Amino acid sequence: MKKIMVFLISFLVLYTVLQIGSGLVLTALYVPDIEGAWETSTSLSSEVSFGGGFTYLSLVFLLTAALLAAFVSKIIQKKY
Repeated sequence: MKKIMVFLISFLVLYTVLQIGSGLVLTALYVPDIEGAWETSTSLSSEVSFGGGFTYLSLVFLLTAALLAAFVSKIIQKKY
């Protein structure tokens, strides 16, 4: 039970850190295009769709966090 709890906690922490880190990078690299937005404003839809589609980048973050959590839990188990 201790092994599972260590893995779950480290997975949640690592996944959260990766998501926040990727959000910071994407925000820092974003360059708004004012002219392009103004040109396409007439063809925008008035409907709003909630929820995003599946992206492979989120799967990469999920698998990376799982692998790192497995390594962290093994290291913690060796020390204690």
